[in-house]
Amino acid sequence: MTREQILQMQVSARIYQKLYDDAYASWGMRAPAPTYNDSVDAISDYRRTEAVRSKKLLPMTETRAAPGEPTFAQLRRTKYWELDDQAFSVMEDHLLRAVAAAGKRNDSVAWGDPLREIHERGENGEHVIRFLGERSFVHDMKSVPRRVVYFMRRALPKVWKNYPPANKGSGRKVSSCPMRGPHRDLLTATAGVLIGDC
Repeated sequence: MTREQILQMQVSARIYQKLYDDAYASWGMRAPAPTYNDSVDAISDYRRTEAVRSKKLLPMTETRAAPGEPTFAQLRRTKYWELDDQAFSVMEDHLLRAVAAAGKRNDSVAWGDPLREIHERGENGEHVIRFLGERSFVHDMKSVPRRVVYFMRRALPKVWKNYPPANKGSGRKVSSCPMRGPHRDLLTATAGVLIGDC
């Protein structure tokens, strides 16, 4: 290849790198720099490699980037290395629009992953920062719920192991509720929790 052809190939490569950079912007990613060699198919190989890489970002759903566009699932099932140049150019345009649209959806961030920050320009040119994710940061501000699962009876004093005490013919009715009587505070301190009145 002549020097002029190499320079022309570098210009074309940077154009396609910019296209994939724009599509990856909502994902917080950048397209890798193309490698230059003497092959005339270097640019085509770079585009198809990036197409295969970018299609893996799409979910296997019937969602469309816009009405009339292929679904995300159809774009993922497409084998870009087997397409001819004309068909690939058409599918590449659909793929770039789908990747850019999918990266702006909340479900593009896995549950439990940190929120992803994206920067956009509003209609009036203002700088807009959006945070994407399915799990809101408000969940981290909630108190940890606690509940009593069981009481460790072996940790209780002997007086509670066989509660209530047997009524030995005294004629007095013994209450079966441990929360009544002089031992209420003892049970609360021992078990570490105060249950409701009987």
